[in-house]
Amino acid sequence: MTRVLVVGSGASGVHFALSLLRKGLHVTMVDVGRRGTHDIAPHTNFSALKSELDDPARYFLGERFEGVLLPGTAGEYYGIPPSKGYVFTEPADI
Repeated sequence: MTRVLVVGSGASGVHFALSLLRKGLHVTMVDVGRRGTHDIAPHTNFSALKSELDDPARYFLGERFEGVLLPGTAGEYYGIPPSKGYVFTEPADI
């Protein structure tokens, strides 16, 4: 059996690993392992979170709407909830 090592568990790495798994290959995925915040409601889906959270706008957009990027903002155009911002932090030893 062919074995593949995927380094990085971002969107591209996960998509690539899933494609390989669907073809029957053995996949090992490694990542830096940064610790994030705990999941608010791991038992539910995205739509249900909107009704279960006391303040879904604050969770998804941030206290000062820092999770929103408007067209025309310099750089790549995508947003991320502030609760997931740890994904973009650099390791301390760099």
